[in-house]
Amino acid sequence: MIKIKRLCFDKNILTDLFESSKSFNSFNNSFIKFYKSKPPIIRLFLLRNIRFIYLNKKVVGYFWFEQIYEKTYSIKDFVVDRTADLSKSLEENTVKPGFFSKGLFIYECEDNTLSNITLNTLGFKKSGETLLMEKNIENKTIEEVPNNISFTFMVNNKDENLRCNLQNNIFEDDSRIPLTIDDIYYDQCQDYYLDNASVFIKSYDEYVGYGQIILNNDSYFIVNLGIVKEQRGKGFSTHLLNHLINVCYDRGIKSIYIRVDQQNEIAKMLYLNNGFKFVNTVSIWEQ
Repeated sequence: MIKIKRLCFDKNILTDLFESSKSFNSFNNSFIKFYKSKPPIIRLFLLRNIRFIYLNKKVVGYFWFEQIYEKTYSIKDFVVDRTADLSKSLEENTVKPGFFSKGLFIYECEDNTLSNITLNTLGFKKSGETLLMEKNIENKTIEEVPNNISFTFMVNNKDENLRCNLQNNIFEDDSRIPLTIDDIYYDQCQDYYLDNASVFIKSYDEYVGYGQIILNNDSYFIVNLGIVKEQRGKGFSTHLLNHLINVCYDRGIKSIYIRVDQQNEIAKMLYLNNGFKFVNTVSIWEQ
C-alpha cells in the first residue's frame, strides 16, 4: 500500500534519496541543497512542505512542494527509488494517496519510462509537453541591427508595470490568467532570478518585446521571450534573441537553454535558425 507521510527517521534512506534528485529528473530543484543553504529558522518552514512516500511501510521516495496560488502547488523536487515497484502495489490496491486531494499539484519532468510509470501510479496525468533546446555559445553573435532598434535592461522597482503589460500582451490567451504587478515582484524574489538579465527591445520610442535570462538548477535559460502582437513578423524576435545570447557571452555563459511548445512551429524555426538544437522533451504533469 502506498501512503504519503510527513515524517521519516531513516537517515540512510533519506541520504540516498536526496543524492539521487538530479539523476531522477535534471529539472528537480534539489531540496537538500536548498535546505542546507538556508539559516535554521528558514529550514523549519521548508520542512513543512516535504512529504515522504511509503510503500508497504518503507520509505521509497519524497517530494517537496510550494504553493504558487490558492490550492495550486508546484512540486519542486521529486524522487522515487528506482527499485521500488509502485505499479505492482497499485494493482493490489487501487486507492491512490489522498494527500493530493488538497489541491492541484504540478510537476515538470524529463520524459522517460521511470517517471511516466511513477507519476501515473500516483494518479498524475500528463497535461502538456515542451521541447528543451540548447545552444553552445562559442562566439558573439554579429548582426546588423537597424538604427530604430535599441535594448534596455529592466530596472527593478521602476519597470514592473511596463513588464507586466508587455507580457500580458505577448502571451494573451483565453485560458491564461493575466499577470499582476505582484507576480512580477514575486518573480524578482526567486532564487533563479538574475539582476540585469531582463531585457526590453524598443523600436524608436515604443517598447515592442521582452525576454530574460534565469539560472535554474545550475543551468541558464532564456524565458518569457516574445514580441507584442502588433509588431510581430518584423524580425524583432531574432534581434532580441541574439541580444540575449550576447548578454550571455559577455557574462561568460557557455551554453543557454530554451523551452518551446511542441506545437509552436514558428518559435521552433526561430531557435533552430539561430543555432539551437533539440535536447529532450519535458512533460508537464498534474494531479
